[in-house]
Amino acid sequence: MADQDRSQKASPKRRQDARKRGQVVRSRELTGALGLLGVVLFLGWQARLGVEAWQGLLSQTLSRGNAGDLRTVNAVVSLAGGTLLRCVAAPFALVWSIAVLSSVAQGGFVLSADPLLPKLGRLNPITNLRNMFSIAGLSRMLKSLIPVAAIVFVAVAIARRDWTAILASSRAQLHPLLGWISVRLYEVAWKCCLILLAWSVVDYFLQRRQLESSLMMTKQEALQEAKDAEANPVIRGAIRRRRREMRKRWSMKDVERATAVVTNPEHFAVALEYRPPAMPAPVVVAKGIDEVALQIKETARWSSVPIVENPPLAQALYRATEVGEAIPAKLYAAVAEILAFLYRTQATLRSSLEAGRGGGRGTAGGGR
Repeated sequence: MADQDRSQKASPKRRQDARKRGQVVRSRELTGALGLLGVVLFLGWQARLGVEAWQGLLSQTLSRGNAGDLRTVNAVVSLAGGTLLRCVAAPFALVWSIAVLSSVAQGGFVLSADPLLPKLGRLNPITNLRNMFSIAGLSRMLKSLIPVAAIVFVAVAIARRDWTAILASSRAQLHPLLGWISVRLYEVAWKCCLILLAWSVVDYFLQRRQLESSLMMTKQEALQEAKDAEANPVIRGAIRRRRREMRKRWSMKDVERATAVVTNPEHFAVALEYRPPAMPAPVVVAKGIDEVALQIKETARWSSVPIVENPPLAQALYRATEVGEAIPAKLYAAVAEILAFLYRTQATLRSSLEAGRGGGRGTAGGGR
């Protein structure tokens, strides 16, 4: 039972594998609703042009018939084909564009042959009948009845609203009656399209939630995937590179607060920090070889951190300590000698500067 407890979220690898198998969220209802709404709006916008095109076809056909043209049949077929192509090409291109854009927006561009592979289980009539009369099949049927009920409700509401005009339409003239019917049909069409679009959006999020639920992992699967990832040499190398980059970035930042940098002088560089009495022993805040060592020394120069060349001590510190650790006891004496030398040098420099400032003030006073 514990293994069946899928409480872990899907890992990036599991999501990537599912995407390779073609398991992405794509709602056919959403694509169809967008395409239908686009066509309805396009026809409402270009309806006059279509009517004028068919009126022109009828007029030319009647003119050729009255003129007794023997090529009337071929001409009529050619004119009808051209008119049909002009009226149908734009809606078809619009539907195709909406379908492609909608599919890409929902699940991205995915090429997978798995959904095309034949599955014998789908050809089993017993399995299909069981699925049809199962709870899942009944649920799908009930979900499909919801937008149908909403569409029927809208159609009945429009009919009740215009019931008086419908009863009086028998006494209306043909041309106004056709215009009135076309307006009402267009209203029913775009409202029904909005209902289908709203329901398809709900269906898309339901499918997305269902996919997320199917990709959930058990704790055992998550642990096994982590072990497999650690066993992969490519992933191990990527992890090591990432750790080196993070260590290098933090090292360059921490060099600025170092007390001294011990170098080889070129191949090794170790930055030490010692703040008595808070620190019982010097701590390594950064270390590196070759290019990293050059960066450490460059950062130290910009931050006015003293650089001391001591090849044996630099190599020993690099091999014996890690970043964030105190130096070993066997290196206390060597490091203490360097720090004492730096402290004496800094003290002598401060005394010289103070003496220089005092002499300058005395000379200025004697001049007055």
